[in-house]
Amino acid sequence: GANSILRHRNEYIWVATYNGLFVFDGMQLKKAKIEGENIVLRGNAYVQLYEDSLQRLWVTSESNGLLVKNRDKWVQYRKEHGLPSNSVRCVHQVDK
Repeated sequence: GANSILRHRNEYIWVATYNGLFVFDGMQLKKAKIEGENIVLRGNAYVQLYEDSLQRLWVTSESNGLLVKNRDKWVQYRKEHGLPSNSVRCVHQVDK
């Protein structure tokens, strides 16, 4: 089942599951490609999806830390980047 479903402003629908991250483009549902420099994926369990005010997609996971998609580029934050753990269950935006 789905852990989190998000309709992004780009009109794609993202689905986080314990079996992967999926994206629906209006025609078909397919597994998202999470690729980029220094991206290390150690599992398939994705928990929460969030879109911030800059239209970046934030994806929490049980073993991959925090993933952020800004347009077509993915960035990953893990324990070695300062997170307390590679298991991230939720994320939200705090206004300054």
